[in-house]
Amino acid sequence: MACGVTAGGEISKTLADDMLPLMDDPFYSSIDKVRLLMLHTITQEGPKAEEERRDLLAHARLDSASKEALDNLSLLGVQLSKSANRSGEKTKKKKPNKDEQVPYDVSRYVPIVKRVIESHLDNTIQQNLFPLTRQPAAEKAGPQEVGSAPAAVPQLRVYRAQWHKKGKPGQAVSLGGAMRRLTAGIMVQCRLDDHNAASKLSSGPPIIIFIAGGVTYSEIRSAYELGETYNRE
Repeated sequence: MACGVTAGGEISKTLADDMLPLMDDPFYSSIDKVRLLMLHTITQEGPKAEEERRDLLAHARLDSASKEALDNLSLLGVQLSKSANRSGEKTKKKKPNKDEQVPYDVSRYVPIVKRVIESHLDNTIQQNLFPLTRQPAAEKAGPQEVGSAPAAVPQLRVYRAQWHKKGKPGQAVSLGGAMRRLTAGIMVQCRLDDHNAASKLSSGPPIIIFIAGGVTYSEIRSAYELGETYNRE
């Protein structure tokens, strides 16, 4: 329901039939049933979806508080019925990109926060939904010319430990000195790794996102994916 299509990229036509046994099953709690009904209400639209929702609600046998929670979805901007939609306004749904390779079926869902960040980075975000608190200041420096190479970063000298090599015959090797040289080599290598990580300059300032109520693992994963794609923090 959350993805809108099955793993094969097709629209599910047996969604209500698959949910009816779950609504009748007494093993599932009322909270789980309400969550499924809310997900169905948010993702499914049209007269057929309304009829299916009424049947599911009848099989779920929820109390008045749970039904009220479903009705209160309208306060969050969820369309409960077709007549509740504003005149001339259509719900826009972004079609899934077939070129995106998904390694697992459970990873098909794309959080809304990923779409928001992508729109922000592409300068296509809706200003009426995410208005600016203040207009961004004009950049003092002009845009970087295409093909211009970044400033050269000085390379660090790498110390290669030689303690493991055999010395000349008759030459004693001090264990303490070998350990000191090994420690020095490790420290230099760590500094070199930090330098290589810092040498990959970000293409812009860090993006700070505030999510009320906490963040999910899928949202964290999407943030890392966008960071790799756009070279941003």
